[in-house]
Amino acid sequence: MPPLAPTQPNLAPVATAGTYASLTGQPNLAPVATTGTYASLTGQPNLATVATSGKYTDLQNPPALAPVATAGTYASLTGQPNLAPAATTGTYASLTEQPPLAPVATTGTYASLTGQPALATVATSGKFTDLTSIPKLSTAANTGSFTDLTNQPTIPAAQVQCNWTETNTSATDYIQNKPSLAAVATAGTYASLMGAPLATVYNNSVAQTAVKVWCGSAKTTGGQANFFQTGTNATGGTALFRARSV
Repeated sequence: MPPLAPTQPNLAPVATAGTYASLTGQPNLAPVATTGTYASLTGQPNLATVATSGKYTDLQNPPALAPVATAGTYASLTGQPNLAPAATTGTYASLTEQPPLAPVATTGTYASLTGQPALATVATSGKFTDLTSIPKLSTAANTGSFTDLTNQPTIPAAQVQCNWTETNTSATDYIQNKPSLAAVATAGTYASLMGAPLATVYNNSVAQTAVKVWCGSAKTTGGQANFFQTGTNATGGTALFRARSV
């Protein structure tokens, strides 16, 4: 059986024309719907002239304005206050009932001041020589020199070195409160040492033997020992010897 041919849909004219005029069942539009103008509008309101002109002169029953409302000047203002001349000039000269000012109020100078005090000459000169009843100053007050000073103190020479052997208590190099030193402090010898211990010699055993010193050497019996001790030298004086047992 052969296929059936497709049937076309029943389209309205507007489907192909695409215009409003080909549209069926169109609504009944007012003229303003297509013109868009106020003039084509039906039932327009009754507007006053000022509604379209926007002019104050087209306004009905305008208020009664004073001249100053449009002029904006002080001269057109009614009921102006009675101002004094100084209110507009702003000067002291136009001020009435001015106070009686002294000349110094306008000049500002000391010369125009009345009742000036009697000033001394030094008040305007500022000089010491114009000062009355000047005190009697010493020479040093004017020169500022130490040599012009009276009753000068005795100043010792600078950098005086102390002297240990100085015995004059009035000398500047005298050392006060010096300690009393023993003879060994200045001599530095064993012989000048006070209360020195007696020297003894020990042999290899515990036993002790006496030492007899001979001009720098010592003899003993027993083992050897090396030490220093005092003894009598060949001339009978006291000396420090190195003792060695033989």
